[in-house]
Amino acid sequence: THVGRHPVGINIVDPSGRLGNYNVTTNLADIVIGKATINGDVNAVSKVYGDADPANTITYNGFVNGENSNVLSGNVTFTGNPGVTGNVGNHPIHADTSGLTASDYIVGNVTDGGLTINPASLTATGKDATREYGDNNPGLETVVTGGKNDDTFAGNPATTTATQSSDVGNNYPIVPGTVTGTKINNYVVSNVNGKLTVTPAPLT
Repeated sequence: THVGRHPVGINIVDPSGRLGNYNVTTNLADIVIGKATINGDVNAVSKVYGDADPANTITYNGFVNGENSNVLSGNVTFTGNPGVTGNVGNHPIHADTSGLTASDYIVGNVTDGGLTINPASLTATGKDATREYGDNNPGLETVVTGGKNDDTFAGNPATTTATQSSDVGNNYPIVPGTVTGTKINNYVVSNVNGKLTVTPAPLT
């Protein structure tokens, strides 16, 4: 039965058959059914730094008679979503449910949820290089890829174990240097070694 005022009928039972000895006056009454209260929780969500914010939803409790959130109409306004530039960490998400209505329910307390932003992946690669046997090592570079939101980074010079006297070959790793940038805390950096190839020197 829905919210509202509903008349209550009276059914008189006379098992001994003596009701005819009385003048019966019935005073009918109404029963008033008020709205039930439902509460809810903003569902926790997560994403990777630089991605679009995921959709926010609410899990409600307190519906009766097999009903669910389909009986609600109107809109919920969520606040706290930081957008693609939001930094890594947890961001509280609040739901304003004042725009929701329902014939038989009042929306009560809705607990805030959270958006967890996880670090994006950044790759630091030692740039391949070549030199002749006996020469000094060239300047070794660190190439940084994977940045989002036009974030800029600087890669410190790469290093290698090869020396001026290292033999001809291509088995000398070029280890990328550390990466710096104002947004570096929003990334997990993976290092990829390059290789230094030492070629034969000319002999006359």
